[in-house]
Amino acid sequence: MNVNLKKSLLLGTAALGFMVTAGSINTQASSVKVLSNRHLSTNVTVNTTGKNAIYTKAGTLKGAKVLASVNTTKRIKNSDSGQDNVLAYRVAVTNRGSVYYKVVTFDKAYRGWIYGGKSTSSFGGGLTSYTTFENGSVASTDTDKKFYIANPGTSNDNKSTTYKAPAWTQMGKGRTVVDGSAIANDELTITKSGTRTREGDTWVYVNDATNPNYSGWILRSGLSTTKGGSDTTEVTDGVTIKYVTSAGSDVASKTVSFVPSTSNNELMNVSDAVNANLPEGYSVTNTSSATAKKGDTITVVVAQNKKTTSLAIHLKESANSNGDYVFGKGADLWSKDILTGDQKDALKKQLTAESNQVVTGTTWTSDQIQTVLTKANLGTFKVKKADSNGKEQTYTVSFTSADPVKVAKDATQAEATAYYTVTKGSSLDNILGDSTLSDILGSLGIDVSGLGGLSDILDLLNGLNLGGSGSDLSSIIDIITGGLS
Repeated sequence: MNVNLKKSLLLGTAALGFMVTAGSINTQASSVKVLSNRHLSTNVTVNTTGKNAIYTKAGTLKGAKVLASVNTTKRIKNSDSGQDNVLAYRVAVTNRGSVYYKVVTFDKAYRGWIYGGKSTSSFGGGLTSYTTFENGSVASTDTDKKFYIANPGTSNDNKSTTYKAPAWTQMGKGRTVVDGSAIANDELTITKSGTRTREGDTWVYVNDATNPNYSGWILRSGLSTTKGGSDTTEVTDGVTIKYVTSAGSDVASKTVSFVPSTSNNELMNVSDAVNANLPEGYSVTNTSSATAKKGDTITVVVAQNKKTTSLAIHLKESANSNGDYVFGKGADLWSKDILTGDQKDALKKQLTAESNQVVTGTTWTSDQIQTVLTKANLGTFKVKKADSNGKEQTYTVSFTSADPVKVAKDATQAEATAYYTVTKGSSLDNILGDSTLSDILGSLGIDVSGLGGLSDILDLLNGLNLGGSGSDLSSIIDIITGGLS
């Protein structure tokens, strides 16, 4: 008995100690408060360090939820895509002296709070200062020359028109004109040059004397010294870049304008041209030469990038044909439990299926995203939910579109957003409302007191011949018989 008593006392003491400790932890978490929360005087581009996650609120506050895990912020840190550039625009300080910054990625995939150290005068913790673009000098071979856009058009490919800033280096800065064909014949002069930090490609600022409003930034490889551009460059007048696999199989070939980069005008540095025309989804493993003479052909050995290991698709509600929302504008259909457990399991299976994975460095298109959802039987489906009055309604949920995603070369997961419309269905309850079938027949002047059961009612309805096949009445009869067969 003494042994059992000692064990009981020890267990009781241990449990009490745990309760005290847990209570202390909860008290500490609940005692964290925000002392200040203000806009930064100037929005600042930053990069994540991969040491901290991004939360819905300061991470130490009660109820804070993870928006982007540490693994995600590590990926952002090392990304080679400007869409992963980060802007800090608010700062908050807690009573513990911790500083948190509200940040958003340039593609707006993540917006939330991240720990930024103990000082508001410099970044620490999960953030570091970052420059998205490094200014350089205009190449001597590009001065005092006239250029044209090589392949003007509407493609948002950094080469078909000019931009207000190098793409994805400044938040909210887009094209000067959507269709570069409008300035296809304009002579351009290069006045500035620089390199995007993540991508490492060269951009130049061009002055357009004919249409000054369209002066702006463009990839250097998007310019030509002749109208019509590099696509019309003769092999003997340009440099041909031949992309092949390590086994020697042809992948792609491109002839670009010869732009000398040496003082004697005999050699061209082809590095920018190689990177600018690299087939999507491939990486360079070897180049036969970094320079070329006019008329030369250089061989570039490439390898296809690895594929993602998993996918993520956020399902959001968009306006239906009436401009209405059932569950709310941008409502997350997953978190609102619109999907059943079986539907969620089916989608999870497709998101990890090897056949659905995307080659990194390529664009995950809207059609490909739709295919994944269709395989999970989530193209169009029905759901029953209670409306604002607590009455169960049947809704039809239909896929409408998805935002294409450029998948970073080092990504292991691709994330996309798909949009669905939600419309009220036509179940028997929706048709009849609060009225019973007897109420409706009674309103038509039909005496139902002598009807003994469902079969009598159906015989009566069919005998009325109110519209024949395809009528609303026939539809109601089909629903009744179908639902009770």
